[in-house]
Amino acid sequence: MTTNGAGTGGNPKAMLRDHARLRVALAVLAALATVMFLIMLMGLAHYPKKTTANGGKKFHCQQIVSPVLALELADKKEDLEEVLQTTNHAKSFADATITENADKNAVCALRINTQQDCVFIPLYTGVLICLAWLFSYGATEKLRWLGAVGVVLALAVAVFDYVEDYKMFKALGAQQLKDDLAQAISCPSRVKWSLLGVTLLFLGTMIAISRFGDLRRGAKWFLAATIGGSGVMLIVALCHLPLFVWANPAFGGALAISAAGLLGPFLRKSDRS
Repeated sequence: MTTNGAGTGGNPKAMLRDHARLRVALAVLAALATVMFLIMLMGLAHYPKKTTANGGKKFHCQQIVSPVLALELADKKEDLEEVLQTTNHAKSFADATITENADKNAVCALRINTQQDCVFIPLYTGVLICLAWLFSYGATEKLRWLGAVGVVLALAVAVFDYVEDYKMFKALGAQQLKDDLAQAISCPSRVKWSLLGVTLLFLGTMIAISRFGDLRRGAKWFLAATIGGSGVMLIVALCHLPLFVWANPAFGGALAISAAGLLGPFLRKSDRS
């Protein structure tokens, strides 16, 4: 059987230690990201859906369910007013800060969620980076550079995600909602989602061609299909927004499954292999 250290010129024992550290780091980061994701999800329960113009169901012509995603992909002032549930932004925010139910105001709920996203970003970025480095060990000498490409893609996603959050903070604190505020959010947001889809598809392909010695063949293909498939879903969802109701959870599920699987002993090859 071909091992990870074959053809790499590295110390096999040191490489095994690196693999173990990356697996642990991946699992820890994914666990923290999952907890943060759940906190963000529970926080959105305070978003007052019942007062939305369309009955609290969907935004953007009935295409988007999530108010956060609706804010990220807003194209015009009316989209912002719909998700923020106000035409007088300054008054809405001022009223929310002096009431006992401040967290139930749409503007405040989205502001808190955006603050939490600033913590979530380095967690999921760390998972993507660990995946890229972990499976670069299983690549041939000529393809080891793919790990560095995966890291660069993951960092690019994080950069555009932070730019998106910065623009969202500006819109959430603006005295007046305008079309250019919406477009300033949606431009980096669309780049972020596109890059994330490409990154996941890239990592899925990288896993598929990897000769990583710690995974059973079936487990490797399952991880490749799960991660790559979630990337394809995100890319397609940008063209067909209703798919985001499935694409976004698929991304989180892919990371959680891959982390649990890589750490779990049931995916490791037996000594007899």
